[in-house]
Amino acid sequence: MLEQSGLSGWNVSSVVQKIILRACTSIMVVRAYQPAPPELADLRYRRLLVPLDGSQRAECVLPQAATLARAHQAQIMLTYIVRRPEMPRRTPPTPKDIGLADQVVERNRTEAIEYLEQCKSRLPGEVQTRVLVSEHIFSTLHELADQEKIDLVFLSAHGYSGQTRWLYGSLVISFIVYGATPLLIVQDIPADRIWGQSSLAEVAAKKHGKR
Repeated sequence: MLEQSGLSGWNVSSVVQKIILRACTSIMVVRAYQPAPPELADLRYRRLLVPLDGSQRAECVLPQAATLARAHQAQIMLTYIVRRPEMPRRTPPTPKDIGLADQVVERNRTEAIEYLEQCKSRLPGEVQTRVLVSEHIFSTLHELADQEKIDLVFLSAHGYSGQTRWLYGSLVISFIVYGATPLLIVQDIPADRIWGQSSLAEVAAKKHGKR
């Protein structure tokens, strides 16, 4: 991510941003401001973060994570964020509302623990699991990556609620724009199946013969 112009205050340079938003393939983002070993042979990823949401799309990163973990003798951390139900209303929730929300959270937390254990059984080496409850999934994952000194985050381009209308889901965009950790983004959808690859600006440029 380091260009001829050198480091800047932006987390992602304009050139890198354009490439990311047009590349219909898996990509790796390395932060230019992070220290690198003097020799490439000394490069080692020790701690890998793999956020999951119960979807097969999110799980498509597991083979890549397993391969890298074996090669680098790295530790994999599988994580699942249980989100508290939203209750948008003008009046505060009643004790009954809070109780129902707590029941849903506990049910989802129990399911998430079992789910991560199943995923763990499919992976080699040292694997940790972490289930957290939060109202803010993105910020919780960013904080976790920082607190656990994660070396590389594995993300599927789309998750449980991801739409093929765009190249990436909102979680991936959040890590690209605001994250401080190297990313490996696995594109789970073939290029010919991604709807809306051409922006309105590109369509207009093609129509009028300009690029």
